[in-house]
Amino acid sequence: MRVVVAVAVLLALAGCEDEATVCPASAAVVLPNVVVQLERWPAADSAVLQCAPACVPGLAGDDRTELTVPVVDGVAGFDVFASPATVAVTVLAADGTELTRLETELDWARVGGSEECGGPVVATVDVPG
Repeated sequence: MRVVVAVAVLLALAGCEDEATVCPASAAVVLPNVVVQLERWPAADSAVLQCAPACVPGLAGDDRTELTVPVVDGVAGFDVFASPATVAVTVLAADGTELTRLETELDWARVGGSEECGGPVVATVDVPG
């Protein structure tokens, strides 16, 4: 009896014109990522990303407008909870000395997922040497 009901439901749904898009749950938790290329800065130890209004919107108004990460193999990667249009990147030496600062617009590109479901997006910043 259950098989007959299941087949009847499948046949009824097969005639539907509007197909519902089913998105994977992981698409809802993917964070935008800003990748800062620093190959031309061998002395770079860390990078600071400044976003306006916020890189990471917080609770009760404690938004984080600045994030600091280490540079690994000439790259600094930032997970942000927003998709800011512009950012400022400050490159620091190991002793905290500012090596360079760059203000730039971000060009966001989807690197997975789909138009319907969204997916991970990345903006790459190449800091000239």
